[in-house]
Amino acid sequence: MNSSPRSSTLIRIIGLSIMAFFLQWSYAIVRPSTESLFLKTHSSKALPMVWLLLAITVVLVVVIYNRYVTKKALLPLLGNTAGISAILLGLLLLARWAKAPGVHYALYIWKDIYIVILTEIFFSYTNHIFPIKTARWVYGLFGGCGAVGAITGSLLVGVLAKEIGSVATLWTAVPILLLVWFGSIPFAKLAGGGSAVKQEKAISSYGISNGVKVVRRSSYLLLMLGLVALVQIAITLIDYQFNTIVESVYPDTDQRTGIIGKVYASISLVTVVLHSLTGPILRLLSVPITLLGVPFLLGSCLVSFTIAPGLLTVSVLKNASKSFDYSIFRAAKEILYIPLTYREKTAGKSIVDMLTYRTAKVGASLILMIFVALGGSFTVSLITGMILVGWLLLTIKINRGFRAKVSRQDEMGADY
Repeated sequence: MNSSPRSSTLIRIIGLSIMAFFLQWSYAIVRPSTESLFLKTHSSKALPMVWLLLAITVVLVVVIYNRYVTKKALLPLLGNTAGISAILLGLLLLARWAKAPGVHYALYIWKDIYIVILTEIFFSYTNHIFPIKTARWVYGLFGGCGAVGAITGSLLVGVLAKEIGSVATLWTAVPILLLVWFGSIPFAKLAGGGSAVKQEKAISSYGISNGVKVVRRSSYLLLMLGLVALVQIAITLIDYQFNTIVESVYPDTDQRTGIIGKVYASISLVTVVLHSLTGPILRLLSVPITLLGVPFLLGSCLVSFTIAPGLLTVSVLKNASKSFDYSIFRAAKEILYIPLTYREKTAGKSIVDMLTYRTAKVGASLILMIFVALGGSFTVSLITGMILVGWLLLTIKINRGFRAKVSRQDEMGADY
């Protein structure tokens, strides 16, 4: 490639911003549609079971991913995965047309897995081609473009659901994913990054078993694994309470799809704002204080919902949990990996983030299975509050470890 480093960087930033937009647009289409169809067919009582099946499936997918990623360059892999995801969605929708049993479980699981794999590949690539001083700013841009795509899809899904129905709306995600697939071909040639791909191959050779060993040997990573698990359990419990209320308030499937889409649109809008504020907030408050502030704010929203349970308060709670997780919390959490060894922030990180992120729903499923029958929504809120307290305590311990590795002065001024 004869282009200068600056023009190559610009091409990468533009291309990745476009990809982020379309990936989140597709997810904004499929998420409310699949969730609404699942609730129609199985009701919210089946959510714990589908989360358990999701956790089992994601373990198998991660094993395959860790082996397959060693053989492919990351940008083509991203495009191919989008294409395979589109094909699988089409096959699942045909299976639904044929009235195949369990297809709504499969659609729900596909929805959660395809986006986490595409996101993992996306950031695996960006983490290797951008230095910290560039990533500090462009990650907010990627997040903002993705959020704009999510807003576009979330607003569109309600209109489409009313006009053509939730099932037909799902079909519109197929060409979006195919567009990512076809677009990745010329983009990979223009963007380059061969050295980054070689480095990724070396990283992936550690495998999933060695990644587990890396985490076990690091108390810092074990704390982060616990933090990611608690965060996802809390968000899943909040999600369950939201689904329970929206199911009762809006029994009509297509109307419910539109409402869920609007809630996700509001989440995306808040996420855009938070992405634009992430840099200044981290600069002003520092990573440790930012990390502590998130569970405090979620706790306040949870108290409001407990005092006045309803669609508005649970929507605010869901919005806060999702928007912080997608923006400020994620950016602050990523910085926690910077002072670690090369192996810890590669092999160890894949276990902490990719695997734990989805399998944490097992814990939420078990909690729901045990406590929902005993006490209903109030018990779920109580358990969520207890988890938020655990989240806060783990954050305090992680912050101590982070400060032992990185001083406030180094955090504000150094590029690792």
